[in-house]
Amino acid sequence: MKLMIKVLLLIGLASSTPMFSQPAIDTTRVKIRVGGLACPFCAYGLEKKVLSIKGAREVKIDVETSQITFYVIGKNDLSEKVISEKITEAGFTPLKVTIQRRKHHLEDPEKNEKK
Repeated sequence: MKLMIKVLLLIGLASSTPMFSQPAIDTTRVKIRVGGLACPFCAYGLEKKVLSIKGAREVKIDVETSQITFYVIGKNDLSEKVISEKITEAGFTPLKVTIQRRKHHLEDPEKNEKK
């Protein structure tokens, strides 16, 4: 009888506990077109410099189009000036910088872009 009461209490507690959604995550997507990107070795050095930006994740570099895309997770004060300085420090010329800030409820920013 005591076991039955414990089981019923556990079931009652489990069913009455609301399911909370994940808190929103600040995510910044950055796209940069650079000049001077010619080979995979250059891309590797550039990737290391981009990853030195606090919160930078998922760096993708396309050598053929000279396009860099990466995400910065969490609140940040990232600006076009800061990004351009990092690209210049790596030995490249920033041609176009696009910054998109969003709040996401999932941890994977790639999946949220498809919405």
